[in-house]
Amino acid sequence: MEAAYAGEASGWDRRAYAKLALLCFVLAWGWAARSVFTGLSLPAASDLRMNDVQLGFSQGLALSLPSALISIPLGRMIDTRNRVRLLFAISALTMVGAAATSLATSFPDLMIYRAVAGLGMMEEAVILSIAADFFPPQQRGRMIAAILFAEYAGTAFGFAFAGWTLPVPVSEMALTDGAPWRNSLFCFGIVGLLSSLPLLRLREPPRRERATRTAGRSLLANLQALNIFRALLWPLLLSQLAIISAMNMAQTWAVPIFQRRFDLAAGEASEMVAAALFVPPLLGALAGGLMADRIETGRSKTAVAMIASILMIPAALFPIMPTPLTASIFLGATGMMHSAALLVSAALGVTIIPNELRGLWIGISTAAAILVGYIVAPPLVALVHSADPGNIGQGIALSALLGACGLIAALGYWRAGRAMNRSPA
Repeated sequence: MEAAYAGEASGWDRRAYAKLALLCFVLAWGWAARSVFTGLSLPAASDLRMNDVQLGFSQGLALSLPSALISIPLGRMIDTRNRVRLLFAISALTMVGAAATSLATSFPDLMIYRAVAGLGMMEEAVILSIAADFFPPQQRGRMIAAILFAEYAGTAFGFAFAGWTLPVPVSEMALTDGAPWRNSLFCFGIVGLLSSLPLLRLREPPRRERATRTAGRSLLANLQALNIFRALLWPLLLSQLAIISAMNMAQTWAVPIFQRRFDLAAGEASEMVAAALFVPPLLGALAGGLMADRIETGRSKTAVAMIASILMIPAALFPIMPTPLTASIFLGATGMMHSAALLVSAALGVTIIPNELRGLWIGISTAAAILVGYIVAPPLVALVHSADPGNIGQGIALSALLGACGLIAALGYWRAGRAMNRSPA
């Protein structure tokens, strides 16, 4: 399973951290483009006369499905085209979509604009490929930790931006001659577009760790070359899907469960969930990044991810905890174990796979993550819960699914660890 690397050069970029900071800054705006509308969704729904189902589609399907459909072609472009220009194009389109959302006059308009704004999710795949060429393999754990931090910070910033700008009177920020939510989105899109301009000064880095036997081949040939790593990659992908599905189910249902189970106001429940899902995941990403860099063998890295997945199983009891405090602690533990496990597995992917196959693999895993984790997984809670409409039943349904995801992830990492026994990676 060891790739034959050609021309592995010395002298990694000394300004790598400054360039990574720029990439993370752009990524944060891309993820904020997803969450900023959530904070404005209720006034937007009232203005456009949308029901809850339509609102759900605008925040789920519209953002996820188009990105899933282009993930694999985008992965191929990452492997064969100028990645910096590709990142700028995606970032610019994301911000244009965010600004254009302010001009929506109907539900179909909104779906189209939100689909464009959702392209920001794909920035991660491009940035992972670019950043991996700035850092040697033994430093990529902390690199991925910085990328995860940007995603969490960007999501929080989107909520905050909506909260800061929505109360501003229309007369003080009359950008669209419309409702305040329109002015907020238009302002966000324009400022975000300006934030993408520094990318025009960033040069495409030389590609490292190239495998000569796969260079310049067709998509089919590269799929066949990627299949050489199947004993490791498919168990790793299964684990990643389980981890991502668990976190998305927790994020989707935590606030409603906190409100109903503990009789909390919407604002209070949101604040508790936001605190539980911000700091602990950052700590998990930091710990995972340090361990990924310091642990030399791939099998030991998969062992760390497996342990984190196992610890997610008791943490999955947060929906049935007796008090808001204990529920928040267990929810925070879920987020911490999620980020640690996901970071270690992502570090394995960008270290073991040859450069010209890396984008293709990121595209495949991103498409699968969007389809399974963002579209399929969250409704499973409602389907399992439908047999028992009580609040406790909803909590039990979520706990059972989260625990199952932790178990599946642990088994996948165990299987990937066994595959690492046959690889010196």
